[in-house]
Amino acid sequence: MYAIKAYYVLNFKALIKDKLSLFWSLFVPALMLISSAGNGVKLQAIDMRWYWAYIIFNYYIYGLGLNCLQSKTTGSLKTAFSIKNSAVEFFIANLLTQITFSFISIFIFNIAAAILNQANFLSMTMYSTILIVLSIPVGFLCFNITLLNKISYNSMSTLINVASVVCLMFIRLESPINIINPLRNIASILLMRSPVEIISYIIISLICIGTGLYSTKKYSAISNEVR
Repeated sequence: MYAIKAYYVLNFKALIKDKLSLFWSLFVPALMLISSAGNGVKLQAIDMRWYWAYIIFNYYIYGLGLNCLQSKTTGSLKTAFSIKNSAVEFFIANLLTQITFSFISIFIFNIAAAILNQANFLSMTMYSTILIVLSIPVGFLCFNITLLNKISYNSMSTLINVASVVCLMFIRLESPINIINPLRNIASILLMRSPVEIISYIIISLICIGTGLYSTKKYSAISNEVR
């Protein structure tokens, strides 16, 4: 428990200092929200799920994916891991950190949405909280990126930046390609109603969690070069 708290505080302070991550996670959805408001498009609270999905996905893919991969390849946490191999604690702390910042970012976004679109703030808070909780398996899935080796952080970061923006731009289109759109799939969680949809969500979530736990078992912050 102490290790989880220590890693959580470490990650929290790192993200607080990295204001670019907070800015980027809010900038694109805020820009699209302003554009919609400027065009006279009135969005309801549930319609904000597209933007929430973008924010959540970005925190998970970077915080639990790329940043953990970078720690692994650079060996930046080798001292802590050499004392105790605390991969599980490290993952849990990282997951909690990304959830915390998802709440913070979405809370700020909801305030802006309430002002610009007159959407119900309490409804947005309720829906967004549900989505954050139900999207936790996505965090496990994103941790699978740490299984990759010899990959450029900057190249992958740029690729994901572009891909996530494109996914957000096309998220509302009724197109077969949206079947593989992670943002649309995350946003659709709030619309689950039928038993088939709920069972599918449970099965996919278990797969995500299972693969994430496997990645956690294989994870080490001591780089191959050091070893």
